[in-house]
Amino acid sequence: LQRLTGLERDKLEAEYAELQKLIAYYRQVLADEQMVFGIIKVAIILGLLVLAFEALNSALNILDADQLENAVVYGKLRELGGDIFPKLKELITGIDG
Repeated sequence: LQRLTGLERDKLEAEYAELQKLIAYYRQVLADEQMVFGIIKVAIILGLLVLAFEALNSALNILDADQLENAVVYGKLRELGGDIFPKLKELITGIDG
């Protein structure tokens, strides 16, 4: 039982160390103004691309709804585009919100 407890403790300590590294990295990113604006620019561009793809897809049926629903990255980017450009999304897709 003590060995198992020790293994669990080691796993927790390793996970904690990884989280500490991630926190340090995110703090470094947030401290770098150019990196923050770069991330924002990429988010805006990706959001616009997804909304443009949705408009094209609704007109040309490039991918069916099942394919889009199963696309993990597309779903996250779609949410991002809708969050960044809600009014533009409404105009392009005809979907409110």
